[in-house]
Amino acid sequence: MQNIIKVLLVDDEAAFRLTTAKILEREGFEVDTACDGESALASICDREPDVVVLDVDMGGSDGNAALDVIKQTHPMVAVIMLTGHDNTYSVIDAVYDGAFDYLTKPCDIPYLISRIYDAYASVANSLAWMGEKQAVELMIPVNKYTSITKDCTVREAFQKLLQHNRAIPEDELAQGNGRRSLLVLDETERIIGYLTCHELLAALHNCHGRKPMPQCADTAKWRKFFWRGVFTRQVEDLLDISVESVMDPHNESVEAGASLFEVAEEMFSKGLRRILVSDQGEYVGIIRDQELFAEIGEIALRETTK
Repeated sequence: MQNIIKVLLVDDEAAFRLTTAKILEREGFEVDTACDGESALASICDREPDVVVLDVDMGGSDGNAALDVIKQTHPMVAVIMLTGHDNTYSVIDAVYDGAFDYLTKPCDIPYLISRIYDAYASVANSLAWMGEKQAVELMIPVNKYTSITKDCTVREAFQKLLQHNRAIPEDELAQGNGRRSLLVLDETERIIGYLTCHELLAALHNCHGRKPMPQCADTAKWRKFFWRGVFTRQVEDLLDISVESVMDPHNESVEAGASLFEVAEEMFSKGLRRILVSDQGEYVGIIRDQELFAEIGEIALRETTK
């Protein structure tokens, strides 16, 4: 049976406290309220909530100051900050003082509820989330890939890929690690795209696939004999065109310190199979959907052993 999550809602607006508390209670939370930082600290000592939802600006009471005290005296209590005025310096203070999240009002209540669950999970799971990998720990370094210039032909790209792979020990080569993909560089040697199997198949399709297939029953019956060799001919035609004309021309990236959720969200929202990882303006690695899939598997195995 799931534990009831205890929430302390701290805000000097009585109407907001009352309305939000009722909604949270209907969602199954056990809710206490406080109107300022001082009464919030007293309630925490008395009630020991799991999650505190704390307003930043409460008249004469400073929410950031209350956050600082809460994290010093009750480090296992997760705190979500609320503010009616988005302020960069206040956000930075909240981050350094250990806030779990920082939301602006009017707050979307379903989103607030989801973040309360997330905040509770971060503590209830013995802070295991702090061991979660960042982008830099999941990426494949760019030096593990074969790189080519955009004016290379497809034939030259494959020749370089084979040459690169011959220098790799067989046990490493068997692991894959992106060696079937190539990075495309511009004249300044900056990554501008990829050449993968998907792009090559798209190029083959563009060469011939746009021509309508014959629909006649007799033609379709014998097609398997007469279409032999078409693939080879199309590949031969493809080998001498430039990589730039067939590559996937994108260089979307995330920061090296990005969370895996940020990585997943960026890839999903932009329909990406892979994304670059940057550190101080330089591309240092690549995360593919395979790495995220493997990490999901690791988490699933951990959960089954609990």
